[in-house]
Amino acid sequence: MLKQWIAKFINLMPSEGAVRGLFAVASIAIFAYLASLVFQLFARLGSNPVESFFAVISSVGVLVISALIEATTSNQRVRALTLFYLVFFGVMCVGLVALEMGFRQTLIVVPVVLRTLGEVGSAFLGVAAAIWSATLVMALRAKDVPATSYALSDYVGFILKLLSFGASSVAAGIFGVQRGIDPLLAVLLAGILEITLIWSYVSLSTAKARRDVFDVAMWSVVIMVFGIFLVLVSIETISTASGIAISFLQPLREAGDAIYVSAVGSAVGVVIVTHTITSLVNVYPKSTFKSDNKGAQSRNGAHLPMPNMESRETERDF
Repeated sequence: MLKQWIAKFINLMPSEGAVRGLFAVASIAIFAYLASLVFQLFARLGSNPVESFFAVISSVGVLVISALIEATTSNQRVRALTLFYLVFFGVMCVGLVALEMGFRQTLIVVPVVLRTLGEVGSAFLGVAAAIWSATLVMALRAKDVPATSYALSDYVGFILKLLSFGASSVAAGIFGVQRGIDPLLAVLLAGILEITLIWSYVSLSTAKARRDVFDVAMWSVVIMVFGIFLVLVSIETISTASGIAISFLQPLREAGDAIYVSAVGSAVGVVIVTHTITSLVNVYPKSTFKSDNKGAQSRNGAHLPMPNMESRETERDF
């Protein structure tokens, strides 16, 4: 009896195609509802209908397309990148929907100052969607990897490096502003420091690819010096902003002005000197080897022309 009931229940279950159809319809309904909420949110924040529409495309639309790419592609790099974007745009859409529901339930009141925030938000979403599109194209053209985890670790590491460079640049700029330097000049100095650090990092990566031990050692020392300086700058900036006194930074605060002002010139000088030394070391041994090789050939007579055998036979006949 029980087996008959189980068989009847199985027969009543929909087929696999029907389940997929129901899933597709439910997914379309859910994403349409999310799109309507995001559209109403940006309209509430002062965006016109066109800006609200493009905000929906740049958030919910990108999320839908990323999900479709993740489900259909076999390229591991593309899958890793779309997985990252699924998390990023998914969290963004959840935040936008939560903000709209808060406005609807009068839990949040839109201040007058934020009435034009929709234009800024839609522009930010447009830039994020453009980055999404460009990086996916680059991932398609890049060499594939065996597994998604390999590519994902590369992308996450790259993003963390960008965030660390950006955070240290902001800390260096605030460090200069706190010491009375013009904000524009402080931002410029911080940018130069970060560019020289990135140049050193790229030079180190190039030396590792060439397996040049001397260059790797030189650029490693330069990056360590940059890193120690930027770490101290970041700690001192956070210490000053939070009002927390750190004992080992007290002697450095007195010399902080001179160190910061001279840091940019010193950094550029160190990078130029290191680049010159490594270039000379790369060129000099090759030229020396070539000259020594030529000298050895001359001593062994290898450079002399081969004797004319016909002339020797002629001499022997005479």
